[in-house]
Amino acid sequence: MIYITTHDNDKDLAFRIEQEGLGVAIPLAIGDICWQSQLDEETQTYKYQVCGERKKAQDLVNCINDGRLTKQVRDAFAAGMTNYFLVIDCIHRQDRDGFFEFRTVPNWTRTS
Repeated sequence: MIYITTHDNDKDLAFRIEQEGLGVAIPLAIGDICWQSQLDEETQTYKYQVCGERKKAQDLVNCINDGRLTKQVRDAFAAGMTNYFLVIDCIHRQDRDGFFEFRTVPNWTRTS
């Protein structure tokens, strides 16, 4: 079962997951999306517990700059997650100088 956060900025993702019958939207203490592997009957533990975040480009930049991303990753592992992933929800490219740029209609915005 896939669990999707009920945060306002993730309602579109939750709608798609629920519509396809793949998961359910619930309040999550960590991450935007979580799932577990099947329970190992012998050890009564999950081999994998996966937590993920979906971020818009500017939110990712802000989270890196203010330290929230590091805290989110640490909180996930402290809660017992064995894997963590990040999805950047944007159209992006690398500029001539090697910097990350993302599309903000109608322009490209360079990260700082």
